[in-house]
This record gives sequence, structure tokens and C-alpha cells, in this order.
Amino acid sequence: MKPIKFLLPFFLIVLLQALVSCGGDSSADKSSENPASNTENSTAGTDATGPASMQEALKQAQKQVESMQGDNKNVTPINFRKLKELLPDRMLNMPRTKHSGESAGAVGMKFSSAEARYQEGDKRLNVKLIDFAGIGMATMGMAAWATMEIDREDDNGYERTSNWNNFRAYEKCRTDDKFCSLKLYNEKGIVAELDGYGIPVADLKKAAEQLNIFSIPGMRE
Repeated sequence: MKPIKFLLPFFLIVLLQALVSCGGDSSADKSSENPASNTENSTAGTDATGPASMQEALKQAQKQVESMQGDNKNVTPINFRKLKELLPDRMLNMPRTKHSGESAGAVGMKFSSAEARYQEGDKRLNVKLIDFAGIGMATMGMAAWATMEIDREDDNGYERTSNWNNFRAYEKCRTDDKFCSLKLYNEKGIVAELDGYGIPVADLKKAAEQLNIFSIPGMRE
């Protein structure tokens, strides 16, 4: 999944909350100030989702994001080119076949990301690094599993959460197609996703150690 798509659901939720807040506060204020003007207000209410309201909603959304950022609102994500440098030419004895990165942001939310693919025969490994920096706790909305305790297993595979090297970890494996994934979240705004076919979670953790993701916060400007 592209990081911008990863961020979009959270952005829409924040924006929707802001729109509801703006619309609700505006109509309530007008009604209490001048009860006799209900007819006029109902007509004006047709513009509640117009440009002015949308602009105000965006401002409210940005304020909500800043409140979640706390002291991290001035933190700048590491340049995505530096993130790309953390993705080596080879991982788990497989050559890199894809390499990309980007930086983006909206209403105060900023992130940088880099991803790579490694493949050798039937084995394939996908790696994504995302630095949400100033978003801080807001990332929890996009990594809800980080706040949960999960441990389940059946004939089809397993999934569980755990703590791993100062990261919150979520691992999942399927038995039918030998697909395994490992997601890592750090309270400093670092997210790493590793998944592949024919690669056990133990090897995914070895790959995560090779990436040196623990150094990302110190690489920020």
C-alpha cells in the first residue's frame, strides 16, 4: 500500500470531524442569537458545506492534528532519499529489483517513505519504511494493532502482537501460500513493514535488524 493511501483514511476522519464541528457550532450559534430568523438561517444553511465552511474545516482539522502532535509538531521527517539509503542492494541473499521513495503531507501531517522489493526465484520480500515524525500519536490511528494484545492461531496460520527492540510488532503468517508479514511501530513515528512469500518471520526480523531502523530518529534534520 502506498503511504499516501495509508494516510488518507485518517485525514478523512479528521476532516469529517472538523466539518461536523463547524456546521454544528455555526447553526447552534445563529439559532440562539436570533430565533426569529430560522427561515433565513435554513436558507443560508444550504451553504454549510461551501468554500467558507470547507476552509474553516481544514483549519479545524489542522488544529486537531497539532493537538495530537503535541511537542512533536515541529519535527521534520527524514528526507526520503536518506530512507532509501537504508534499503541495501541485497537482503536475505536476494537482489533488489525495485526501489522508490516520496515525501508528502496535508493539514500539518508530514511523512517520508521508501520501499524496495527483493526477489530470488519463488522467494519475494517487500520492505517499506515510513517516517511520520511530527504526527506522533496520530499514527496510532493507522496502526491500531499497536495498542492491542493479539494472539490467535489455527490451521490457516497465526497472528500476534509483541514488543521487539523498542518497537511494537505485529506478525502474521498464512500456511496455504507461505505468506508472512511483520509490521513495526515506534512511538517516535517510525513504521516499518516487511512481508514476503517463502520467508518466515524469523528471517523478516533479521532483515529488519539489517535495515538499522533504530537510527532513523537520529537522522532527522
